[in-house]
Amino acid sequence: MKSRNIPNIIFIFFLYYNKKKTMYQNTFNDDLKFGQVYELLALKYIHYDSYTQPRGYYPGFDIETYKNGIRTRYEVKSDTVSWDFGSILIEYANGYKKSGIQTSQSDHYIYFLINPRIPEEFRVFIIPTTELKKLCQRSDVKTIECGHRKKSKCYLINLTDIRFYEVWTI
Repeated sequence: MKSRNIPNIIFIFFLYYNKKKTMYQNTFNDDLKFGQVYELLALKYIHYDSYTQPRGYYPGFDIETYKNGIRTRYEVKSDTVSWDFGSILIEYANGYKKSGIQTSQSDHYIYFLINPRIPEEFRVFIIPTTELKKLCQRSDVKTIECGHRKKSKCYLINLTDIRFYEVWTI
């Protein structure tokens, strides 16, 4: 069982500023490392007795927790782009392959919406994956190319549609 060894918030901001300097030159691995920091921060917003994180690249989920013998899986997203647009991005395809929400084995998505100008300011949403999938299928939801080199396709989910799932604003 892992302890609640949550990373120091200063370390997170250091990584953020490091990312910001090269925001348009990031590699997939840079984005992955940045996201892994927020995977650990996500543990502050959920209740658990123990947790595990799959090692290496695993598209099914990011964190698996156990509370009173019940397993819950989480997909964690950290987004510095969507703050100004009033929508979040939910990936569903990469190239011609299903990915993101279409292949997720998570029970919940934890979404960090980060202000790119004031990194200490962010919003956290914990959304049941089944509810997020329903939102993605609505006829008014738009799709765009997104991700590293715009190789992915994403749904644009309006923030008003997920406002009830917000658990933290700072």
